[in-house]
Parts: sequence; structure tokens; C-alpha cells
Amino acid sequence: MSILRRDFLQGMGSVAIATVPGFSIAQSSKLSVGVIGGGIVGASVALQLAQSGASVTVFEKTAPASGATSKSFAWLNAGSSNSHYRDLRMQSLSAYHELDKQLQSDITWGGYLNWESEPGAAAEMRAAALEYDRAGYSMKTLSAEDFATIAPNLTPGSFETAVYAGMDGHLDPVGEPEALLPGPTSTLHASVANARTGILAKNSAASGVREMTLEYSSSAFGGW
Repeated sequence: MSILRRDFLQGMGSVAIATVPGFSIAQSSKLSVGVIGGGIVGASVALQLAQSGASVTVFEKTAPASGATSKSFAWLNAGSSNSHYRDLRMQSLSAYHELDKQLQSDITWGGYLNWESEPGAAAEMRAAALEYDRAGYSMKTLSAEDFATIAPNLTPGSFETAVYAGMDGHLDPVGEPEALLPGPTSTLHASVANARTGILAKNSAASGVREMTLEYSSSAFGGW
């Protein structure tokens, strides 16, 4: 398999993408890990492993972020009525802010703006905003003047309640995984022979079948 090399984030470690596509950044490492799937989850797992010193190969059927990730709305938020899930999402949201600083990946941190005109729904919105704000999500209710300052080009008409969460963002669902992974891709097609033992069989018309032995493997794919 041809492997392309280039520098990628100082001190990051080693990442190879067999798309199968194939990328590689070479550096000696104690662990050899395969990540199956090159979407946002697989790319993130690969980045974290590589930053920890592992040698990582990412196996992708076609190209990074070409499956479920490319269909994502890609709205970064922590909205949830379940407090435990909300706390987890807030940690994820904070991690995205740090990742954006590290990679300069042009995430749009425009916040979340919503409003309600129906009194009952407006009361529920105010209660939820207060709960979120107390949990550290930094969501506040807005006056008509506040609304006009935040979104001068919107004309919502009269409303009972408007809320704004400034932590929310939006990213490019394809561009972000690509920013986490280096280099162009090739066009091998991979199938997992034995993920438990880390034996991956790679099949293509050009190269036949070869095997790669890995110490660990991680599944991060949708439907193949």
C-alpha cells in the first residue's frame, strides 16, 4: 500500500489513513491501532490516539467524512432535558472550542437564537433557559432590543419570549474531519477479517488481498 507522508500538528504522533484509503505520518510508537471509519468520530479517535503516541491507521471505505458524517446538520450545542446527557454535551462543546483554537478550523460560533409567541410555549422556553443557564450553559432571555442587537436582519414580529445561547456553533461536517486527518486518499476497499485480534484484510482489484496486524482496533463506522 502506498503511504503518503507530511508533518501534522507538532508532537501529534503518527496517523495513517488507509482509505482504504491511505495517509501516514510516521513516528515510532509502542502501540499500533486501527480505526475503522473516517468520519468525525473516527477522525477524533485517531487524533486523540496519535497525540497520545500511538501509530494509527484509519480505514475508510471511500473518503473521509463521506458517510453519515457528511449528512450531519453539524450544530454544536448542549441542549437536552436530561441533565446527565446535557453535562456530557457541555464537555463536548468545551472540547470543540479548544479544538478550534488548536486547529484553526473556522467553526462558526454564532450561538443559538430562538423565540416563541404562544404564551404556554414561551413559559416553557423561559423555564428551560433558566435551567440551562444555572447548569452553566449560559442561556439568557432577550428583550426586543437585545434581539435586534444580536440579529439585526431578522424580523420575528412580536414574541412572548426569546432566548440566546452564545456557546453554540456550526462546523463543516466534511471539512472538520479532513482537518483532523492529513493528506489525500487512495481508493482501496477494506473489510474486517478479525477486529478482535486486529487482523484486517484489505481487498482491491489492483493489489489483491493483504493483511495488516494491529495490536488494537476501534470501530467508528456507520453502515458499510
